[in-house]
Amino acid sequence: KYAFYSLDQDPSLKRYAYDPAGAKALLDEAGWVVGDDGIREKDGVKLSFTCTTITGDQARRPIAEFAQQQFLEIGVDMQLAEAPLASIQEGQRNGTVDSSLYNWTYGGVDPNPASTLRSDGGSNWNNFKNERVDELIDQGLAIADPEKRQPIYYEIQQIVVEEVPMLYLQWDTWYNVFSSRVKGLPTEANDGFAIYYNGLYKFWLDPAE
Repeated sequence: KYAFYSLDQDPSLKRYAYDPAGAKALLDEAGWVVGDDGIREKDGVKLSFTCTTITGDQARRPIAEFAQQQFLEIGVDMQLAEAPLASIQEGQRNGTVDSSLYNWTYGGVDPNPASTLRSDGGSNWNNFKNERVDELIDQGLAIADPEKRQPIYYEIQQIVVEEVPMLYLQWDTWYNVFSSRVKGLPTEANDGFAIYYNGLYKFWLDPAE
């Protein structure tokens, strides 16, 4: 809903449904055969990887454990590990971390995916590199008109959804409570992102109350 904060999400984006049977079929097609222990193998190599969460992160650890169970059901061995955030990010940079799971906060007022999706982005922990995305990001940042920006960011969304450099697992719902003096608020109580950064200019205080 809030793709790149103030621009709508492309309604034609591909949706990835929960499909264990389809996942198994793809792995079968790729030559990964289920072994006696239930884990898939190919050319003598087990289909196994490690997911590292931040040490002591009790919010993300249960999510990782649930994902571990889901992967096991399709024959994939997902090992769990914990490490300090700095160690995880260093491992992501040098390619020694298979995968990681942690929360991500929101950006600034202006739509700008450069930090996470541009090849030289400071928060591009996945080492995602796509020359077309780099080009589109630069184009978007050079245009102030939201309507002219929209097709540019739509194309970025299409590429990211197709290449899947990361998996977005959840979106938190925010509930907000305000004084009756505050006017111009969103009409839905759970529309938390409407008050975030780029929506603040819409609100004012009623001096009569």
